[in-house]
Amino acid sequence: MNTATMLFLNGLLALATIGAPAKAGVPMLPVVRGERATTRRILGYTAELVAASVAPFATGNFGLLYLGAALALGTVFLALAAALLRAPTRRGAASIFHFSLLYLALLFVAAAVDPLL
Repeated sequence: MNTATMLFLNGLLALATIGAPAKAGVPMLPVVRGERATTRRILGYTAELVAASVAPFATGNFGLLYLGAALALGTVFLALAAALLRAPTRRGAASIFHFSLLYLALLFVAAAVDPLL
């Protein structure tokens, strides 16, 4: 897992549980920079992740099934991140965090099935 992904997931978890890191004095992004900066970064990291997830198709490693899955899942992910930017809530942060787990699992399924077709 790369550093950007770790920061992204930490930001989501920190937004979902904003009171705990602040009370503990843990310098997580929402505590140090605020919700607005955190949600902007989440949207930026999500855009980078979606672009990176399309790269295996662009390099010829995967086919149309993988591309369709990457674009469909990425569109939902970006929509959730944009919604979180517009209205940052703990519920929204938890939703996008849980979707990130589903996104990864389904993208791996697409990567596994695509070469079989």
